[in-house]
Amino acid sequence: MIEINREVFDQQRHPRFGNSNPERMQFAFWEWMIRGDDVLPLAEKGSLEDIGLRMRDGKLKSAYGPYRARDLFQIPLNRADGPIWTFDRMGATRSELPDGRVICIGGEHEDFYDPDFYIYNDVIVLGPDSQIEIYGYPKAAFPPTDFHTATVADDRIIIIGGLGYRDERRPNDTPVYSLDLCQYQITPLMTSGEMPSWLSKHEACYEPEGIITVRGGQVIHDIADSSDCVKISRTMCSTWGLASGSVSRIAIGASS
Repeated sequence: MIEINREVFDQQRHPRFGNSNPERMQFAFWEWMIRGDDVLPLAEKGSLEDIGLRMRDGKLKSAYGPYRARDLFQIPLNRADGPIWTFDRMGATRSELPDGRVICIGGEHEDFYDPDFYIYNDVIVLGPDSQIEIYGYPKAAFPPTDFHTATVADDRIIIIGGLGYRDERRPNDTPVYSLDLCQYQITPLMTSGEMPSWLSKHEACYEPEGIITVRGGQVIHDIADSSDCVKISRTMCSTWGLASGSVSRIAIGASS
């Protein structure tokens, strides 16, 4: 069990980018927030605390989010102080691997109105024996990402799309990244051709023939029809192209 004091909290409370691709982020406060040790005081049976919730400032909040630290250290809400790092996120992905690892990518906490709003660009590896590894990345290598898809393809995860911050969205572009599952390095997959635009909140499925099929979701200006799909074919080039109707293909290449 990890114990956190006010000094450690003050030093490690804020989200931050990595300095290398990747950088192992070894912060006791972040791991404490993930593990949930001593998260709840003894509560009366049937209370909100029993189901991991707290009422704060007239809003229901997760007992595992920033209010866990705010309550413990009596930290007032102040946007100028910046957000508190949290694992309580929306739009993150969780990919379970055959060896028992769970790979968690990105996600956002709350929305712009909340003092703890933040979109993350990290990768968190949960091991089968309760290990936790947190990897950070430079913003230029892997921008803050939420509501993307993460599809396991052999020895890597293909990250497609994402919503991101409003002023960082790029019309007529669809970001695609490859996460190496050994070293956790993230590499952008450069693509060309007819992309489905700034895609988020979609679904992706890896098919036996080595194709990732992406359906539904929304683009930066529009909500895509549920019958739309994008097919990503695992060959040796990286080009979007119209196959038929609303079906496109992109070759992501074989891993080295």
